[in-house]
Amino acid sequence: MNNTVEKNMAVGIDLSDDFSEISYIDRSDMNVVTYRTGDDEEKFEIPTLACKMPGEEGGWCFGEEAISASQEYGVELIDSLVHRAIIGKPIYIDQNEKADPVRLLGMFVTYVLLYPSEINPQGIASLVITTESIDPALPAIFEKILTNIRSDISEIRYISHAESFFYYALNQPIELWRDGVMLFDYNRAHFKMSSLVIDSSARPAIVMTEEKSYEDMVPFVEENAQLYDNIFREISENEMMNKRLSAVYLTGSSFGGRWADKTFRFLCSRARVFVGQNLYTKGACYAAADLVGWTRLGSRYIFMDETRINTFIGIRASDGVREDVIPLISPGISWYDINASAEFMLGTDRRISLVIRGSGDENEREAVIRCDWIPERPERTTRIRLDITCPKNNRLNCKVTDLGFGEIFPSAGLSREEIIELL
Repeated sequence: MNNTVEKNMAVGIDLSDDFSEISYIDRSDMNVVTYRTGDDEEKFEIPTLACKMPGEEGGWCFGEEAISASQEYGVELIDSLVHRAIIGKPIYIDQNEKADPVRLLGMFVTYVLLYPSEINPQGIASLVITTESIDPALPAIFEKILTNIRSDISEIRYISHAESFFYYALNQPIELWRDGVMLFDYNRAHFKMSSLVIDSSARPAIVMTEEKSYEDMVPFVEENAQLYDNIFREISENEMMNKRLSAVYLTGSSFGGRWADKTFRFLCSRARVFVGQNLYTKGACYAAADLVGWTRLGSRYIFMDETRINTFIGIRASDGVREDVIPLISPGISWYDINASAEFMLGTDRRISLVIRGSGDENEREAVIRCDWIPERPERTTRIRLDITCPKNNRLNCKVTDLGFGEIFPSAGLSREEIIELL
């Protein structure tokens, strides 16, 4: 009997220090569903909280269960799980016990993933986690905490809220983004405006976001709602001046009330307006579907933000008659996703020439990796492997390994690493 579970579900998780949300899409109908955590149609939030149950055998509770346990047993709630994992300092439960913040965040992500009964982890084809921004420490943290589920989910990515906005907006009907899209994100920590900028002259088209923050709107105080409405109206007028827009999206906990009537009337006079609290998790879900080829958005558009490299990288190669450049890395890939590898014969000049060229830039520079440390052998009898990763934005780690030439000229078992700066 074949017990293999069909991989027919893509999942997106919006992970933040306040609340987290989860959405999923079934390939059979391609309808994105955000899991509701209460009777309210707009209640999607899972509190990003943890607490340790009392006693030596006490386990961990998360979300609403952690809040209930804290109230019942008087144990302390642990908040800011993402921030704590980034900082990396141990969390002290009491004088005799401490917790690893990275492990705790991993337990919370697993809790969120298993929260909806409709989701079978073995049936998940892809998972995308979105956070407000991709802190340089986050990729390594995610790789660590997701190790245990990679046996079930092979395609996993993590993206910023800006990229989630891109995936959400461009998966809507074309009449909702053709003339431009704007997003206002408002919570207790920030008020941000984002708009999509599409360069259709490139193939694939390049999409970027323009962002601005407005500190005058933070923190939101309900007693001053009329003042905030006036400020919001002024911001909207300035941002939309001489712009055509198809849609405006409002998201964030501070948009939960009806305090901005004056601004809403103005926005509705200029574009279609949508208010909701699950835009980012839905965007992550669309990204997960695109990751496994269920949509073609990624083949037609490249999203560029601070996590993406805007650089082509190739190897200059020659067969003795003509010279060519073998592509290794294309513009648009996130630095933490770079994992390129190539095997080739070492030339008589005993060096590797990397060609580095900015996207849309005719100028190029050459980065040379010397291989004088590899034992000398007759011409075309030294095979080498080049592995390129990017442990830090704009910094390539190039590892060269001597593979020798079969039994005739066996490998010396040597390898060297070299750092190349892209800037």
